[in-house]
Amino acid sequence: MDSKRETVEGNHYMMDVPNPSGKAIDYVLFDPNYTVLKSVTFDKPKQEWHAQALRAPNMLDRYEALVAMRSQSLTDKKETLGKMFKKEKFHVMKEEILSQLSSDTSYQSQFMILEGIKDKDASVRAAAMQDMARIPVYAKTAFEDRLDDSSYSIIEAALVKLCANFPENKSQYLQKTDKLYGLDNSLRITWLQLSWQKPDDKIANELIDYTSTAFDFRTRYTAFKALEALNYLDIKSTMSILDATLSWNGRLANPAKEALQYFYKQMDKKDLIDN
Repeated sequence: MDSKRETVEGNHYMMDVPNPSGKAIDYVLFDPNYTVLKSVTFDKPKQEWHAQALRAPNMLDRYEALVAMRSQSLTDKKETLGKMFKKEKFHVMKEEILSQLSSDTSYQSQFMILEGIKDKDASVRAAAMQDMARIPVYAKTAFEDRLDDSSYSIIEAALVKLCANFPENKSQYLQKTDKLYGLDNSLRITWLQLSWQKPDDKIANELIDYTSTAFDFRTRYTAFKALEALNYLDIKSTMSILDATLSWNGRLANPAKEALQYFYKQMDKKDLIDN
């Protein structure tokens, strides 16, 4: 390794790093570890990016190379991504690797995504699950294990994907997660949405109750979105949405107005709102 420090002067500046022994260049860095505030375009051959991604000492330099590899074909980068996934510890690096491999159906890539679902870091588990829209049979158990996850958001994501991919086991998944509520009741509202059968049952009443002023704005917002997804509106939920449109809190008022506009386009619900 060799390095050189110089002061950049003027609009154009040539920096020469000598290589007297004529050694092959693995990769070149300008401002290692991003210590200077700047905007830089640095074009490099593919293999230089790969070498930098695998061997640069600083995480920021490896991440720069990893992001630059987004535009490369899977064929060109798959081997390098596999090597990186085994070595990297930082969750942001693993998430980016999984994202770039998400469209690959090969055994190697799918195995890495499966490993990501079991990762000790919750953000890596979430990224791996998000990238797998369709759950293959071999990954079913890994997703079912996530119903006991320490993260409510991961339980919620696993529940939605499992119910969509294995509807024959839906009642089993719902029973397992029946007593979980999650942050701002998000998991519970998703559970109610998945359990929805008819407008006048206990489940519908509980979901509509979450739209009321008895709950915080995040809970109410999530409940509004669930009603939109179910395309259901009654007198109580209409009053709650109208109340929310008058809130001083824009994070509640704006989603409420959007929900109102959505329902107002439907004749039967328009009449309900007008009344």
